[in-house]
Amino acid sequence: MSFQLDTGVVAQAIGGEMVLLDTRSGRYYDLNASGTLMLEALLRSQSLAQAGAAVQARFAVSEAQVTADLHALIELLSARGLLRAQPRAPSVQQG
Repeated sequence: MSFQLDTGVVAQAIGGEMVLLDTRSGRYYDLNASGTLMLEALLRSQSLAQAGAAVQARFAVSEAQVTADLHALIELLSARGLLRAQPRAPSVQQG
């Protein structure tokens, strides 16, 4: 599963933090430095595990803590209509 900003959401990194604008509602949201790093990892990665590994490489925290924090961020941003999950396309194997 991969993640992307929902349609109508614009993000801008400023000074290590990120501002999200929901152009549909006109509301702004801001993420602190760790939230910014987690969101950037989610948007770049092809899976939650890959995003978690990227975050864990940056911070000295356990895999369980990173996973919990990523899930919390995903839930928060998804509930506000800012982030959506994209199912991964099934891989095709030739045999």
